[in-house]
Amino acid sequence: MASISETLVREFFEFRGFLVRQLRKYVGRERGEERQVDLLVYNPHPELGADPLPMELKASDVNRIAQGEVVVKGWHSETMSPSLLAGLDDLDKALGLEVFRSVSQGLNVAHGPVTRILVVPDLPTSAAARAGVFDALKKRGVDCVLTFRTVLSDLISHIECNRNYQRADVIQVIRILKVYGYLKEDAQLEFFQKRPRRGRSQAVERIGMPPPDDKGES
Repeated sequence: MASISETLVREFFEFRGFLVRQLRKYVGRERGEERQVDLLVYNPHPELGADPLPMELKASDVNRIAQGEVVVKGWHSETMSPSLLAGLDDLDKALGLEVFRSVSQGLNVAHGPVTRILVVPDLPTSAAARAGVFDALKKRGVDCVLTFRTVLSDLISHIECNRNYQRADVIQVIRILKVYGYLKEDAQLEFFQKRPRRGRSQAVERIGMPPPDDKGES
């Protein structure tokens, strides 16, 4: 069964016109889970571009990809920082990057280059820290990095309030949030900006609830 993170990434690529194949993962009694990429994506009409793809993809950059192998890491409470990578005993195994060193699965190289994409929760804000992350990932076969911040922002912009997405539960939830004003088009940039953590009283005040009465609490 696909994780919620994989489903979001799949919907992101499909909204941009890609054909997406989600590989089944088989678990053996002795060998454990067979390592595979999470998604194979194919673009029937890739956009032409003279410049090489950037290491960190924007949503519009994805349109230039002819086909790709995608590994999704949904560590939504973590930032993909050099210190995080350094703390992993086996980086390839932890990120599932060993699959990028095998022959492309189910993609025809005659249709265009195969781009190997790693989807991560977030990247460090420091340019030096980002460069360190990109260097470590390039050495392990990663061509491009896509953040969930980009994936979610693009999905929200594509989902229409007056359209029913009954066959896609995740997309339907996002649509309902937009219908009731919890996700607004003009507030997307603010919504996805990093903010300092708020105290409890500030949080409840922001959503229109009275602060809790602390009387009687020990």
